[in-house]
Amino acid sequence: MPCLARRAGDIVTGYARRHKAARLAEATQHPAHRLWPDAVNLLSPGLMAWSQLLTGRHITDAYLLALAVENRGTFVTLDHGVPLAAVPGAKPEQLVVLEASRL
Repeated sequence: MPCLARRAGDIVTGYARRHKAARLAEATQHPAHRLWPDAVNLLSPGLMAWSQLLTGRHITDAYLLALAVENRGTFVTLDHGVPLAAVPGAKPEQLVVLEASRL
């Protein structure tokens, strides 16, 4: 029985991942979408408020937010855990979290 539950969970997880990937692909087709070069130095003084970063995942999210700030853009994510305070100068409108209901 645990095997069935695990497999059922894998199916749900696999569906959710494919659905998110499809939503991401759709979002990249929007006329406002831009691909920015990887041009922000994570170790630049003042780029990050390191005390606001709790995990490695937060470092990646904060880097992407810093990239958006540097490009005067908006970081759109599915992750509710992105710490806005980790990037000095980041404004709330530069971080958009898509709700699951919109996926």
